[in-house]
Amino acid sequence: MGMILHVCWVFNLAAQNPLFTVHHSVSLKRDSLPKQEVLARLGSFLEHLNGYKKDTADTHLQQLSTAALAEEMNDSGITWQVINLVRLNDSIYLIKVLAFKPSGISGSFELIALKRMAGFCIQSPLWWKTRNWKQQYMQGVQFYFASEFNRSKAKQFAQIFRRFNHIMGADYRQILFVCCDDLNEALQMVGVHYKASLAGYKSGSISQKGNACLFIADGNYTSGFKAYDPHDFWHYCLYKWKPRSTWNKPVDEGCAYLYGGSWGLSWKEILQQFHRFADTTTNNNWLELYEKPFEFTGTKDKPLYVAYVLNALIIQSMQSDHGLTGIRELLASGSGQNGKEHYFRILETRTGINRMNFNSRMNDLIDKSR
Repeated sequence: MGMILHVCWVFNLAAQNPLFTVHHSVSLKRDSLPKQEVLARLGSFLEHLNGYKKDTADTHLQQLSTAALAEEMNDSGITWQVINLVRLNDSIYLIKVLAFKPSGISGSFELIALKRMAGFCIQSPLWWKTRNWKQQYMQGVQFYFASEFNRSKAKQFAQIFRRFNHIMGADYRQILFVCCDDLNEALQMVGVHYKASLAGYKSGSISQKGNACLFIADGNYTSGFKAYDPHDFWHYCLYKWKPRSTWNKPVDEGCAYLYGGSWGLSWKEILQQFHRFADTTTNNNWLELYEKPFEFTGTKDKPLYVAYVLNALIIQSMQSDHGLTGIRELLASGSGQNGKEHYFRILETRTGINRMNFNSRMNDLIDKSR
């Protein structure tokens, strides 16, 4: 699958790369030899974006953040232009580049060239920008933050983060979590100053997996964790575990109900409302209500769905009787009609529940949950 490339790109200085141009305003006269070496390293870095692979044995913040930056920069049909190259000190140069497509500018990126014994290394500027930040280690999560830090909420956040990752089978030995105010700051910390496909988004995060290590520059929760919600956080963790195309949405939402509630309601409160519905409805054809899907209560903008509660009950039962493997399989059963058929195949294999006995088995689970 291609060779493993380290963040330090050590190549023949004589090898010139036609992938980028240098804007005429960039002065190369001062510090000309170091700058030529930096440009040579930059050319090699850009040339190998498509085949870039971090050294998976490495868990350093610098290398994982650089891998995240390389992923954001990688795109087809790009030409590059260096618009700034400045010496910050004897061993560090700042590089700014623009990405062009035929339609115009598609991105603006910032990188650091760090001088080492073997030559310059091209890296994300994150480590440089956070050099004066504070750090706090909690529950296997290394938090990086500029000033404000809500320790009690961060501890709860880290505990649930670990729990959710364990359910998904992603037991990272180390999680590096950089607290940012919003997506714009998270992008800039990693080195993305503008990317056309991300324009207009206020919240989000950038992440990269290493060997038993996860790096996240987060623009959702901030260091105060004021917007922290367990339901949304379940989705947040799931989206970093598997690509969206592999999810089964009713299972995903069922887990979010079970582990995080919904719309400010706890799982216990949701279940109480569902029991009232089950006791009064004239239609207890659970398979039909599952496949519609059917809203059993709530308001128009805050609905609660039968399918999600039924999946929460299934997951709760599976976790108790069969462990986590089946839950992971259901989560990754996919979307659409193919995903639905795959879901029922897994469900029957793991629990014996199928379309024929679905209604009776759901009645059993509902009765058991009272």
